[in-house]
Amino acid sequence: MDDLRERCTISENSCLEAVSAASGTIKADIEDLFKRVENLKFSNERETELLTTFQASHTQVLLKVSTELGQIASRSQQQYDEKLERAQQVILDSLNFPGMRSRYDQVNDAEYKTFTWILNPPSDQELPCDSFIQWINSRAGENPIYWISGKPGSGKSTLMRYISETIGAEHLHEWSQGQEVLQAKFFSWNPGHGEEKSFHGILRSLLYQLLEIKRHLIQWVVTPERWRAALASHSRADDWGARSLRKAFDDFLSIQLSDAKILLFIDGLDEVYGDDERRQEVLDFVFAATQHDNIKICLSSRPWTMFEDAFETCARLRLEKLTQGDIEKYVFGKLKSDARFLQLCSYSTTNADQLMQDIAGRAEGVFLWIKLVVMEMLRRTRDGESICTLQKKLDGIPADLDLYFRRMLESIDPEYREEASTFLQLILQKSAVERYIAHRSGWTALSLSFAEEGDSRFALKPGYEFSALNMMDMEGWAFNLDQMKRRINSRCLGLLECHDQLDERFNRIYGPEVKFLHRSLADFLRTSTSTALLHQYTGGEYDVTSYEACVWGTLAFVFGRLDTDHLTFFPAVKSGLVPIELEPLHTLCEMISEELQPHDSVTYRFVKLIGSIVPLIEKNEALRHRLDMFSRRRHPLVDNILQWDMRVPPPIVVLGTQYHWKNVLLARLTSDIVRNGVGRPLLLFALGDPELTGFNQTIWDKRLWTMRFLLRLGANPNEVYKGTSVFCEIMIILSASNPVFWYQLELMRLLTSHGASESIPEECMIHTEERNMPVGFQANYTKTMSIGEFMKGKDQIQSRVTEADGSAYSCVEFLRVCKRYEDRELDELAALFVERREALSSKKSESAAKGRKRRETAGKGKSYVDIGGQQGRKRIKMGN
Repeated sequence: MDDLRERCTISENSCLEAVSAASGTIKADIEDLFKRVENLKFSNERETELLTTFQASHTQVLLKVSTELGQIASRSQQQYDEKLERAQQVILDSLNFPGMRSRYDQVNDAEYKTFTWILNPPSDQELPCDSFIQWINSRAGENPIYWISGKPGSGKSTLMRYISETIGAEHLHEWSQGQEVLQAKFFSWNPGHGEEKSFHGILRSLLYQLLEIKRHLIQWVVTPERWRAALASHSRADDWGARSLRKAFDDFLSIQLSDAKILLFIDGLDEVYGDDERRQEVLDFVFAATQHDNIKICLSSRPWTMFEDAFETCARLRLEKLTQGDIEKYVFGKLKSDARFLQLCSYSTTNADQLMQDIAGRAEGVFLWIKLVVMEMLRRTRDGESICTLQKKLDGIPADLDLYFRRMLESIDPEYREEASTFLQLILQKSAVERYIAHRSGWTALSLSFAEEGDSRFALKPGYEFSALNMMDMEGWAFNLDQMKRRINSRCLGLLECHDQLDERFNRIYGPEVKFLHRSLADFLRTSTSTALLHQYTGGEYDVTSYEACVWGTLAFVFGRLDTDHLTFFPAVKSGLVPIELEPLHTLCEMISEELQPHDSVTYRFVKLIGSIVPLIEKNEALRHRLDMFSRRRHPLVDNILQWDMRVPPPIVVLGTQYHWKNVLLARLTSDIVRNGVGRPLLLFALGDPELTGFNQTIWDKRLWTMRFLLRLGANPNEVYKGTSVFCEIMIILSASNPVFWYQLELMRLLTSHGASESIPEECMIHTEERNMPVGFQANYTKTMSIGEFMKGKDQIQSRVTEADGSAYSCVEFLRVCKRYEDRELDELAALFVERREALSSKKSESAAKGRKRRETAGKGKSYVDIGGQQGRKRIKMGN
C-alpha cells in the first residue's frame, strides 16, 4: 500500500506540472470559451460547433499534453519497477553466500554414458531399487521422498548432479499435469566452510534459487520490516536467522504450491557439520516441507543408521548395488581414451581387456577407488610399465579406501614428501582468507606456491626478496601458476585437485582453487595415524598460521606496488567489501588480531612487515587514486589508507585501532596522539562497520576494549567530523546495522559515561518543511544512503544542512523512530541519560554546597580582614 501511494503521488505531481507548463494559450481559450457560453447562452448546436472549432484549433496542443502525460506515467512506472528490482536484488544478495555452488561445480560430470538407467530404466531387466521414474510421477502427497544411499566414494554426488541436470519435461509430465515445475538443489561439502555444510546454508541456497525464479513473490515471503529496509537501501540486507529462513520458506511453499510443483535435490546429508542433532534439523525440515502437496525431495547420504530409520518407508536405492555396469563403462572408456595405453594394448601379448575387467571387478561399487586406480594405471603407463607389470601392481592395491590412501602417501617420492605433506596440512586447515573475507574461497595455486621456500616464516627472513614475485609480467605470472598446478598434481599423486574459479579474473591473479579429491580423503588425513605420518614428512607439525601470514604479507607487498595498467586486472567488489587489491593486507591485519600470539615476538615482526608496506602504498598514486574512486560506502581499510599521509595518528596506530591490536595500542598510543589526531577520528575506526561483521562476540569484545582505551586517553565522542559529531555518526552506523542489543547498549553506556551528548545538534540535521532529521534519512526516517555515501557526497548536500540555532534532536527518539531497537532497550538507554543528568545535577549541588560551606568556615575562622588595594592593604582586627 505504501508503494502504491508513493507511485500515485509521483504521478499526480508530474501530471500537474505537465499540464501547467503545456500551454498558457489553452488555459486562456478555455476560460474565454466558458465565459462566452455563459454570457451569450448559445444554443446546443452553437455550443457543439464552438467546441468542435476549439478542438480542431488545439489538436496539436492536446496531443502534446496527452503524449507528455503518457511519458510521465511510463517514467513513473519505470522508476517504480527499477526500485522494485533493486529491492528484490538486495534480498537475493542477502541470501547468496560464497561457495553456494562450489561443491556442485566440483562434482564430476557422469562420463561414458554412466547413470543413464536412473531416468531411462532398461526394459529387459528389473533393477534392485525403487523406480525413480515411477516415484517422480506418483500422485501428489504419495511418497514424496526419494533417498539415494551408498558407500563413501560410490558416486552419490555424481548421480545427484546427473539427475538434476538431465531430468526434463518428458520425465515430469505425468506429475506436473501441465503445471510449472520449479527446481532447486544444494550439495553439502563437509571440508568446506560455514554455509557450505550447514542447515542454515541449505535453507539460504534453496530459498535463493526459488525466489530468483519467482522474484515477484519476494515481497510477500519476507517480513514487512525486511522489505521496507530493502526498498530504502541499495546495500546488503540484514543477515538471516534460522527462524526467519524457515518462515520465508514455508510462506513461499504456501503461496506457490497452489499453481506449481516443486522438486528439490539435497546431496550429502551426512556432510552437514555437527552432531546428529544438527542433521536431525535437516530431516525435520524435509518431513515438514513434504507435508505440503505438490513437492518432492530427492536426497542422498551415506547409509548411516539415523537415515536408515528416517527413510525406512521411502522410495530408495543403494548405489553400489547398481553401478557395476557403469564402473565397467568408466574403466574401459577412460583407459581406451588414452593414446599411450592404446598403443600398449596394440603391441602387448598380455590381455589388456582382462586387466580392465579385473580393475572393474575389484571396485565393490566405489567409483572413487576406480578413479584412483585408473589414474595410477595411466601414470605407470606413461612411465613405461607393461600390461603384465600393471597387473602385478593392481594385485598389490588394497580394496579398502583408507588403506589405499595410506599406500599412496607412503609411495610419494622421498624427494617430494615434505612438500606434499605441506600441501596436505595446509588444505586441512581452512584458509584465513575464508575466515576474514566473506566473498572469497580458500587455498589457491598462488597461495600454495610459497611452500617451495621451505620455511613457514619465509617472509620474515632477513633480506627476503619480495620483489622477486613480479606481477607486472602477466605472461610469466600465468606460466608460474600453470607450473604450480603441475607441482601439486605430481607431488600429491592426484589426491589434491585444481578447480578453476568462476571469475576468470580471479583465476588470472590467484590461479585455481585447490581442494581434496574427496571428502573421505579429508576424513582419513584427520586420523591420528595419518596425522603422525604427515608430521613425520615435515619434521613436526607445519606452522600453517605463520606460513599464511607470510603469504599475505608478500602479496600485500606485490599488490601494493602495481601500476594503473595492472590494477585493472582486479575485478570490482560490491559496496562496503574489501577491494581485491587490499585483500592480502586486510587478511594479515586480521590474522595479527585473531591468530598470532599477542605476546609472541613473531607478531611484532609481522607488524614491522606491515610497517614496511605502508610507505609503498603511500607512494603508489595509482592505487590511492583507485581507492579514492570508491564513492559509495567504503570498507574502513580504504578510509584508513587514504589518510595515511596525514601522519597523525601514525598509520600503524590507525591500523592497530581498526583491527584492535591490543599490545600495539598499549605500546604506541598516547593521549597526545588521540587528542591531536587529524582526519577520521579513531573512535570511528575502532567501531568499524558492524553491518559487515554482524554479530560476532569476539569482534564486539575487542571493539569495546579499543573504544574504552581511546576514551580513557581522552577521545571525545562529541568531536565534530565532516559536519556531524562522532557520537551522532556512531548512532547512524548502529541504526543501519544488525541490532546486537547488549553490545550496542553497552557501547552507548560507555560513550554516555564519557560525556556523549544525549541529543543530535541542529548542524547534524537536514532541514525539510516537515521536520528535522539526521543526515542520510528521509522525513519518514527511512534510510536514504549509507553513512559512507553521505560522507562521500557531503559537498553535494551541504546547502541542505542548516546552521546551529541551539535546537537539537533526542538521540533516543531518533533510535526509536528508526525502529531498530525494542522499546525496553531504548527505555534503558533513556534511563542512562536521566541517571547522568541527575548525577551531574547532584554533583553541581554538592559542589555548590561545599563552596558555601568553605566560605562560611573561612568567615568564622578569621581574626583579621584585609582592606585596601594591593599597595595599601591593612589588616584590621575583627571584634568578638
